[in-house]
Amino acid sequence: MKQCENGHFYDENRFAECPYCEGVSAAPGKTVAAAPPDDSIGKTVAAPGMAADAGKTVAYVGEDSGFDPVVGYVIVVEGPMRGTDFRLHAGRNFIGRAADMDVSLADDATVSRESHAVISYDERSNTFRISPGTSRGLAYLNGQGVDVASELSAYDLIEVGHTKLVFLPLCGEQFAWA
Repeated sequence: MKQCENGHFYDENRFAECPYCEGVSAAPGKTVAAAPPDDSIGKTVAAPGMAADAGKTVAYVGEDSGFDPVVGYVIVVEGPMRGTDFRLHAGRNFIGRAADMDVSLADDATVSRESHAVISYDERSNTFRISPGTSRGLAYLNGQGVDVASELSAYDLIEVGHTKLVFLPLCGEQFAWA
């Protein structure tokens, strides 16, 4: 993974330049309108300077966008991406090698591309769980295979492929987003 001067992360093996910045006519650090203020809300539109079929997703923040705060973290403590941290959000957080995974372990070829495992946070019960993904790869929680959803606790060790991650909750008994 490489970070461009505007802060975007992208796979330098797939793209020569940042696919998010490439072709955008605005100067670095400047906000670019995704669409003119008309009836385009809810429709897919191209950012200025980008072709509509360029295959790039452009975020649109409208009135219906929800509050999606960080609820916890996983940090790589062993493996190719040692020292990298990932933010967890409410709902399901997918672990895999693909760039679109919530926890993207792109440098570990032994991790399944998509959905090796899933970490979920349930806002109603204020709890975290780890579940097996839909891939053939196995995940381990504190050395035990994850065959069914298992509750996570602070500092639990999660293993996928050659990567070990430490789980650190933000939300729990002492704090929850209201």
